[in-house]
Amino acid sequence: MKTLTHYRPLLEGGLKPWTPFSFENRLRRIFGPEFMPEFLEEPFAWTPVIDLVDANGELVLIAELPGMKLEDVDIEVVDNVLTFKGEKRQFEEWKDALYKVAERHYGMFERSFTLPRAVMVDKIHAEFNNGILTVHLPKTEEAKGRRIKIEAK
Repeated sequence: MKTLTHYRPLLEGGLKPWTPFSFENRLRRIFGPEFMPEFLEEPFAWTPVIDLVDANGELVLIAELPGMKLEDVDIEVVDNVLTFKGEKRQFEEWKDALYKVAERHYGMFERSFTLPRAVMVDKIHAEFNNGILTVHLPKTEEAKGRRIKIEAK
């Protein structure tokens, strides 16, 4: 059975999204805590990590969205592509502070997956609990498979 296909759009110029936080910290260790080259001043996209589990007649997509609230996340299915997106906001009280180490990621994200034909799109449902998004993708009866009896002759 075909599983979900991850779709990652390319950035302008065909570049893949990346996050430079460990690179930024290395530069600051070399050049000092005030060091901030212009190309690092712009916010960078981050990508939530996921698990995809095939169990009990359904695919289950589990995404870690730490520090986020339900109202910060949106899910949609268009042309058999499941997309979840949102924004993780930085805590206001630290927004203008001078960071000594910055490894947590903030900003907008979007992840898209092409659904296999075996998923019943109209039965998809999702739950959000303690920063974990769980999307249930029920499979059609035909996709669940069945045991075939072997007859002795």
